[in-house]
Amino acid sequence: MKEFYTTKEFAELLSVHPRTVIRMIKAKKIRAVNASIGDKPNYRILCNEYLRFIAEEYTKQDEKI
Repeated sequence: MKEFYTTKEFAELLSVHPRTVIRMIKAKKIRAVNASIGDKPNYRILCNEYLRFIAEEYTKQDEKI
């Protein structure tokens, strides 16, 4: 079983651009680990973070109704 998603894979799950995922990571809406050794970030997102994020977003949508 897979443990981590790349930003590209996570973006595909959410149907958004990978840059959007990076912006959400920087805004602390998505928890991620920087797996880079160099200067350019290379984020990895735990698979269970997808479930947490989706559940939180749906809860926000329910509160608006």
